[in-house]
Amino acid sequence: MTRIVSYNILAGGYSMREQGARRTDELTAMIRSAQPDIVGIVEATHPMITQRPLVIEDVAENLGMQLVMGGDAAHLSDYQIALLTRL
Repeated sequence: MTRIVSYNILAGGYSMREQGARRTDELTAMIRSAQPDIVGIVEATHPMITQRPLVIEDVAENLGMQLVMGGDAAHLSDYQIALLTRL
């Protein structure tokens, strides 16, 4: 059986309360706990934070999943979506 999960990582995985701290470990643990094969990610990027690697890139690597980013944001204030898959 294939397990599919959707998850809004909120603000690209950065904590706006903690001056943009990366929430990589927390997000990795949360997603891993669901044991998904495919994860649809909402707010995968933050429009004001572009430094690499992105949180979503690190989460994908930590989970051993392939990252597929959605199309480019249409406006400077738009968030992107992403897909993580182990298939």
